[in-house]
Amino acid sequence: ELGQLCDAVESGRLRGNHLMENQRTARVIFNPYDHSPVLRELTGRAHMIERAQAILSGRMHLHHTKLMCKAAREGTPQPWHQDYFYWPGTKPNQVAVFVCIDPNIVENGCLRCIPGSHTGGLREHRQEFHPVTGERHWVCTVSPAELNRQVLFTGEPGDLIFFGSLTVHGSEENSSPRSR
Repeated sequence: ELGQLCDAVESGRLRGNHLMENQRTARVIFNPYDHSPVLRELTGRAHMIERAQAILSGRMHLHHTKLMCKAAREGTPQPWHQDYFYWPGTKPNQVAVFVCIDPNIVENGCLRCIPGSHTGGLREHRQEFHPVTGERHWVCTVSPAELNRQVLFTGEPGDLIFFGSLTVHGSEENSSPRSR
C-alpha cells in the first residue's frame, strides 16, 4: 500500500505536500494517514497510544504523519536537527514515533540520535539548502564528543522508536541497493 502511495505521488495522481528526491522519486509524503486506511489503523493502535501517553503523561493529539522514503543508492541524508524547531508550541512536550516499514540498517540510512541531547533545550539552528534536492533544512551543530556517543537505531519491519522533540537526530544517505 505504501508503494502505491509513492507511485501515486510520483505519477502526479496524488497531489499535496510532498518532497521529491529528484524530479521522479518521492522523498517525503506528508500526511499519508489521510490516504491510507492501514496507516490510520496503525496510528490508532492501543499499544502505540499507551506508549505515547506514558511519555507525555497527559492529553495528546496526532499532529501529523509522514512517510520518509530513501531511494536505493540515492536516498539523501537528513542533517542533524531537533523536531521542536519545526514544531514550535507552548512547550516542547511532543513525541515522534518512527515505525520501521522496511529493515532499517546502517547502509540504508538508519535513524541516528544523540542520547541526552533533549536535556539541553532547543539548540540554535542554521538554514542550509540541500545540494541535490534543493530542500531547505534547519540544521544544528553536533560536537565530536556527541558524535562518538550517537546511537544508530536499526530495526526490522514493525519496530517502533519513540523520541522527544528536543532529541537531536538525523540520518545518512541510502548507499544500499534497496529502497527504504
